[in-house]
Amino acid sequence: DLRDMEVLLKRDMKELETSLRRDMKELETSLRRDMKELETSLKADMQAIETSFKRDIKELELRLSIRLGTIMTAGVAAIAVLMKLFSH
Repeated sequence: DLRDMEVLLKRDMKELETSLRRDMKELETSLRRDMKELETSLKADMQAIETSFKRDIKELELRLSIRLGTIMTAGVAAIAVLMKLFSH
């Protein structure tokens, strides 16, 4: 009777081990898939941020160019006025 219980217990333990290995393999596969999806999502998000950042930099560059042009125009006009005032 004890021998039969030992055999049954070993069989149950073997089935449990097999089941656990299968569950762990499924979990590993699921985790790898989730990680790949997350990686893809993060890459897309980073690309969107990079695109937005580049657009913002171009916009800032344009505004700075306009301001610099305005300052230079005002400077040239001021020099022209000063030259007219002091040339006589």
